[in-house]
Amino acid sequence: MSIRNNAGGILAHHRAGPANALAASGRRVDSAAQSLGNEEGPMDFTMSARQKEWLERVQAFMKAHVRPAVPIYEKQDAEGPRWKVIPILEDCSGKKAGVDFGVAVNPEFLRESTAIADYDLPPMTVIGEFDKASGDVLQSLYEELDAPIIRKDIAVAEMIKYTCNVWHATKVTFANEIGNIAKAVGVDGREVMDVVCQDKTLNLSQYYMRPGFAFGGSCLPKDVRALTYRAGSLDVEAPLLNSLMRSNESQVQNAFDIVESHDKRKVALLGLSFKAGTDDLRESPLVELAEMLIGKGYDLSIYDSNVEYARVHGANKDYIESKIPHVSSLLNADFDSVIDNSDVIILGNRDEKFRALAQQAPHGKQVIDLVGFMAKATDAGTRTEGICW
Repeated sequence: MSIRNNAGGILAHHRAGPANALAASGRRVDSAAQSLGNEEGPMDFTMSARQKEWLERVQAFMKAHVRPAVPIYEKQDAEGPRWKVIPILEDCSGKKAGVDFGVAVNPEFLRESTAIADYDLPPMTVIGEFDKASGDVLQSLYEELDAPIIRKDIAVAEMIKYTCNVWHATKVTFANEIGNIAKAVGVDGREVMDVVCQDKTLNLSQYYMRPGFAFGGSCLPKDVRALTYRAGSLDVEAPLLNSLMRSNESQVQNAFDIVESHDKRKVALLGLSFKAGTDDLRESPLVELAEMLIGKGYDLSIYDSNVEYARVHGANKDYIESKIPHVSSLLNADFDSVIDNSDVIILGNRDEKFRALAQQAPHGKQVIDLVGFMAKATDAGTRTEGICW
């Protein structure tokens, strides 16, 4: 740990990070930066002497200087500095965050054994800012790095840090389970994953990385069940793969719970096929949601132009009439009528006809967005709610 005085500013820092960059540049910045370390579990300021020492240094700095300070955090716990660090600093200094001092979060993505190279050539630099001035101070430390700087709210920046590491852990676990199954059937799992990783359109892309509703259709559920069944028959443990269908089912339950929370009985379900532009209802999670609503006595109306046509003309006519007649009987081809006769409107697939409802909920109605049409996150003051935002 090193302390650097900068004409009234104090800088305490540990390991590679913004402090080292600042020291090298010789810039004058009133900031206090300190990695909170890698202690396992949530931060507990009553137990960690190292964290307590950091807080004491920052508090002393803030009391001694009139000019605003910017405490910078590199390591945080899931509850975040908004709930732990900021109240302590305000209480001990007698100053107000965002007025008398700023706060910034600087998640680090440095791997052990390659930390210096990762710092010099980062894929991105993430800044979580309490206010713009705090973010400006932190951004100035990274101006010479050739990497995009992404500035977000503190809570978003903290969640990005955890998400990245959990995603890395998920990839390792996924590859290991695939490798174990592959070996059991006489296949080199490395060869399989090498080809899988060559697909940058779907396999390694943003395409399936958007939070939203459950997956469905004729392929994904079937193949997940087939592979996990094969693993079980070979006595190969695959706990991550085995959890996929349960997790998918829980997302359908989440959607139902949101509907139930609004305590209204007349529901419009916009979309029944598992995705827009198709009449395929096989393994559609929207069919499962519809059946849950019917089973609980909701007054349900359904609009899906593709399925409406298929009910009369399409190849799925026999499937609709034989497998889900109780659901298909609730289809209504009159879009306006479905909307007018509902209190809760569920946006179930990405049919562009539904987008406007997420931007402006009809008067007196609650809109539940399962696909991500909403431009902003859920706000308690609006009548639009997202399943994951």
